[in-house]
Amino acid sequence: MDRDQEVFADCADVSAETLQQALDLRMRALLDWLQEHAPEIDDAQKHLDAGSAEQAYWHYGYAMALRDVQNCLAGKNNPIC
Repeated sequence: MDRDQEVFADCADVSAETLQQALDLRMRALLDWLQEHAPEIDDAQKHLDAGSAEQAYWHYGYAMALRDVQNCLAGKNNPIC
C-alpha cells in the first residue's frame, strides 16, 4: 500500500483537514510529474486555445478532479482519499 493509501484508506471518515492533506499530496505528486515529463507546460498554455484537444483534456481533467473531491466528501472511495 502506498503512502496516500495508508493515510487516506477510509474515505467515510474524511475531515476537512484530511481532505486538505490528501489534496496536498496529490498536488505535489502531479506537479512533480509535470516537471519531469512536461516542464514547458506552464509556458505553452495550449489549453487556452479555443476548440483545441488540449482545452478538452483540461476541462475533462478538471471535471474528474471535482468529481473525486465530491466522492470523497460523500464518503465514497476514490483515488484522492
